[in-house]
Amino acid sequence: MAEIELNLKKSGGVPTIEIVIGNALWGTYKFKLWDKDGKNPDIIGSGFSGDGIDDEFKIGAISSLNGRYLSWKMAVSGFEDGENEQYHVTILVRQKNKTVDGGIFTYSGSLDGGVKTEGGFVKINVS
Repeated sequence: MAEIELNLKKSGGVPTIEIVIGNALWGTYKFKLWDKDGKNPDIIGSGFSGDGIDDEFKIGAISSLNGRYLSWKMAVSGFEDGENEQYHVTILVRQKNKTVDGGIFTYSGSLDGGVKTEGGFVKINVS
């Protein structure tokens, strides 16, 4: 599988990552920042989408991110276990409140009456 790269700009300011869970669903999530070897993760954010608390987090100082890895994992469910219920999740990476090129990751499909888990892993390039 090819490595997915996320390109950030040195002059773009502190990057942030946000999760948006749509279709009147709820979910839990966790964002991690890994070292350049893809080891030693630090949790940079986690939460529950239905708690009214902001779901956007600073990734870290731009000077420390080149070559590191960013990951996310979420579990999404409906408030009711209806058949044919659809989920939609968007992960947004921004600098200076603008989504960076390649910084939108979407997941969608059927919940099939249960819980759906999704995740992603990208290498960060700073130029």
